[in-house]
Amino acid sequence: TIGKNLVDIRVRVKDIAPDAGIKPFTIKNINIYPSYSLRRDSTLRKLDPLVYHDFNIYDDRNTFKPRVFDRLVFFKKDELYNRRDHNLSLNRMVNIGAFQNVKAEFLPLDSFKNDQLDLNIYLTPLRKNSLSFGVTGTSKSNNFVGSEVKLTQTKRNVFRGAEILELSASGGFETQVSGKSAQNLNSYSLTGEAKLTFPRFIVPFFKPSSTNAFIPKTIASVSYQLLNRGSLYTLNSFKGEYGYSFKENQFKEHIFNPISINYVQPSIKSRDTVALFDSIPGLQYTLQPQLIIGSNYNFTYTNQMDQSRRNNMYFNGSIETGGNLWGLFVPKNGEGKRSLFDVDLNQFVRLEADFRDYYKINRGVTWANRLNIGYGYA
Repeated sequence: TIGKNLVDIRVRVKDIAPDAGIKPFTIKNINIYPSYSLRRDSTLRKLDPLVYHDFNIYDDRNTFKPRVFDRLVFFKKDELYNRRDHNLSLNRMVNIGAFQNVKAEFLPLDSFKNDQLDLNIYLTPLRKNSLSFGVTGTSKSNNFVGSEVKLTQTKRNVFRGAEILELSASGGFETQVSGKSAQNLNSYSLTGEAKLTFPRFIVPFFKPSSTNAFIPKTIASVSYQLLNRGSLYTLNSFKGEYGYSFKENQFKEHIFNPISINYVQPSIKSRDTVALFDSIPGLQYTLQPQLIIGSNYNFTYTNQMDQSRRNNMYFNGSIETGGNLWGLFVPKNGEGKRSLFDVDLNQFVRLEADFRDYYKINRGVTWANRLNIGYGYA
């Protein structure tokens, strides 16, 4: 100690440390086995590799396009081994969602200098196709009960670039078991969705790069939903989105959809529409054809995964606009409104913020506070 709550620290390597432990190593060969299994080990090692940049790729099935590994492996030939590139490479290969087993093996070369390493990467892909089935049940305080079934088909590595295609279909019902006019408030819904995820940014005329441990994603989706409210009305909803999802670090996540299109076509079944609108305020505006062409952005910050902290927080903020930018290209009609295909174009701005704070009083008790605010202008 040197006084005033300060200390001098001297660090040195022990004399008994092995030479191999203190000598810097360089990477000589980077060998990648994209479709590795123990059963095929000897077969793969006998193959002539495909040489791509600094990589030797051993794969007679052409499972993945070689350029995929540019975004997964951060090591380069003849560079010094470092822990940062090691961790980044492992995290990317795990987070891409294409492999069930990932192993990186560093082998010292049997040479006189003994300062070079061969890097062998063994990757076992997940099954190309999978099918999942789920059932959920709901019970609400307004005496509604219901259930939903969902079937999802997942197809991986669609274009040999670790893409994921998800096709899902679901159906559910909801009924009021007691209360006034229960016979008129039964409903059912049918939903179909297709979502294609690319593990990279796809931006026209620009090629952004990402060098952190998390894989950026480009997501395109289309969906259709039929909602039937018994003898009252029916809603047909079509939606399409194109956007990006990426993590800045383990605490921050961004979701940006520059293109979001939603078209809703209602059909009123009730003969007495005046009584219907009087009984359910606001329904008159809901049961109108709606076209929303806009963009949305969502930011999430949370440190809840850090269990060592006594005080954790969660924040989610979003902004959504509709028809403002796209409305510049749509002329006004005789009523002074902007419409497309004889449907009024909705124009609005919506802001929302959700903040939650969790304070651990003791091991079994946590005090939680939540603030949710929003603003909309149309």
